[in-house]
Amino acid sequence: RRRQAVDGLCIDAADLLSSCFSVAATDSQELDIDGQFALDSLQRIPGLPDTWQVGGAVSGEVDLQGTLERINGIAKISLDGLRIARVSDDPLSEETQQIDVDVAEVVAQWQDGLLQLASTLRSRRGATLGGELTLDSWLQPDSPIAGRIDWNTNDLATLDVVVPSVRIGSGQARVAALVSGTRSTPGVQIEGALSGGEFFVLPTNTALSGVDVNLVGGLFDAVKIRASAQSGSGTASFDGSAGMGPVGPFVRGTFLATDALLADLEDVRLSASARLALGWHPYSLSVVGRARFDDTRIAVKALPPSAVRISPDAVIQVDHQRATLTPVSFRHIDVTTTLGDDVRLSGFGLKTGLSGEIRLKQFSEAPLAGYGRLELVDAAYRAYGQSLSVTRGVLDFSGPLEVPYLSLRAERDIDAGSVGIDISGSPDALVSDLFSE
Repeated sequence: RRRQAVDGLCIDAADLLSSCFSVAATDSQELDIDGQFALDSLQRIPGLPDTWQVGGAVSGEVDLQGTLERINGIAKISLDGLRIARVSDDPLSEETQQIDVDVAEVVAQWQDGLLQLASTLRSRRGATLGGELTLDSWLQPDSPIAGRIDWNTNDLATLDVVVPSVRIGSGQARVAALVSGTRSTPGVQIEGALSGGEFFVLPTNTALSGVDVNLVGGLFDAVKIRASAQSGSGTASFDGSAGMGPVGPFVRGTFLATDALLADLEDVRLSASARLALGWHPYSLSVVGRARFDDTRIAVKALPPSAVRISPDAVIQVDHQRATLTPVSFRHIDVTTTLGDDVRLSGFGLKTGLSGEIRLKQFSEAPLAGYGRLELVDAAYRAYGQSLSVTRGVLDFSGPLEVPYLSLRAERDIDAGSVGIDISGSPDALVSDLFSE
């Protein structure tokens, strides 16, 4: 058999990358590969966004003989002093979260075509990730596959770098994944638990405590999820499933809340009790049930975009080369929303309580519609430097949510009687009348 070889091929690039390999091949497609490499300064990992910074060194070694179908030998990759950091997207912020990894190693071992993979990762703060995987006839799509992946941590705060919108204070977690089936159609059974989690959600400015999550099931079938947490003075829970379906990932289940704090921002504070049936996949969203809001404050400082109407004589020009179409998800929303005794609204001179009930409905691509009535309670209105009492305030909804019918009377007493204003109509066709009695 004729033999072709490259012996002692070495690269040394400015103390950054060094490698030496010897490679031999024969006409019968037998290989003999022996070598090692070292990357002294790892700066990027493909696929990570620019806001992620990576540091550390990578080294590896290869010693393989035989044909591709019946290869024997070992290949190993090690990462030393690995550091993964995420820099804030805000240019005015110097905040950085990072994970420091003490040990990270992946070993692949072949024996007559049988591939055995083993990986180990341990962070400086105690998180561990390990796995073993075996493939028989590793090049064949229908080759059997079997293995296990385990992740454990006693300090969930190490995941801060992965979830930038959430600050993780504490908690313990474990996840075990059992792999079976074939290389082309693998099966993954998952069992995991999270306990004692403490989270702070930045977009809503709310703290979640006592977070408990349990997972069990098949990733490509359905993983059952049971989760609960405390938020504010109330609780929230989810009981459902998630997995991979014909059109991608999906989540479905029941969300329950009792006096749960949903948002605590400068202009919005929402506290609710709810029972909702939820369903989601990339092309569909379904929300059905009831919700009641109490201990709620809303301060309106600017009109929403939907309240701004385009003048009939306006001419709109579209750059068709830049315009892109985005798929509109199918939506099925049917939620009856009740406002309790402690809901307050302020803005544009109006301060009022709100009570009543609206049924929110949306189907397919139709706009969100509302059906019901809201009433202003203990309302006061200030305009033209004068304080007026609102003696009648009603919002009737019988169609698109942004077009209710308003009926409002605001007045003040004077020596000769009272003066005020009556306002009625939809937002785009309000009619106002001054009166004196």
